Amino acid sequence: MEGLRIEEYARFGTEEPWVARLMLGLPELVYAVPTFGSTRDDFRAKLGEVFESLGMAFEALRDLRARTAAGAAALDVERAYESFYGHLWSAYKDRFQTAMRVLGLDIGFLFQRDSRFEAAAGALVEDQPELSDLVTLMRRDRAEFKKALSYYRNTYLEHRVSAPDPRLVAAFHRLDSAENMFENVWQAIEDYVALYVIANLPPFIQVIEVPEEDRDASRPTRFQFQVLGLPDTAD
Repeated sequence: MEGLRIEEYARFGTEEPWVARLMLGLPELVYAVPTFGSTRDDFRAKLGEVFESLGMAFEALRDLRARTAAGAAALDVERAYESFYGHLWSAYKDRFQTAMRVLGLDIGFLFQRDSRFEAAAGALVEDQPELSDLVTLMRRDRAEFKKALSYYRNTYLEHRVSAPDPRLVAAFHRLDSAENMFENVWQAIEDYVALYVIANLPPFIQVIEVPEEDRDASRPTRFQFQVLGLPDTAD
């Protein structure tokens, strides 16, 4: 088409595990669930928005690596950290929450204070016991990284109602911490969707994890389906 300009979207692809496992692997899981038939296209669109924020965080992480290696000025490095964590929080808390809601699960309670989280988690498991593994994982993630990331975002990046703990800020402003937090967030996104899919699969289908050494290096997705046997339809 005359006048159409094609631009490069990103300088990374499915050779990056987080790209392959989220943008290829998760739609493959979701599209196999019959009960998601009317929402899976919308989920894929919302997952694209998650990818956009994660991609910006990934590019900020690359920038951090380069600035750290070059011994950049402290203010430049701090700006890069703020950009990285801001995009990462947006992907996890805002955009991913919307994507899960499209599939029929409101995970907003994950980001609330302890008492509200536990009340909502208990109610969810009582109503849907098949989601107990998902809630257990959420509880672990809250303890291991979510609370710290939320504190950094709220008291350092955004609201500054009180002075942030300088020890926590110093801990976040380390390249190894940023690398670990990126891994924590995108893997949590993958795990939450996978566990929700497993809870909604027909009983004759199960999700199995492909050993890391057996994954295709060009698209190293993590899961595949295994058919246990079709249901008996005989009279």
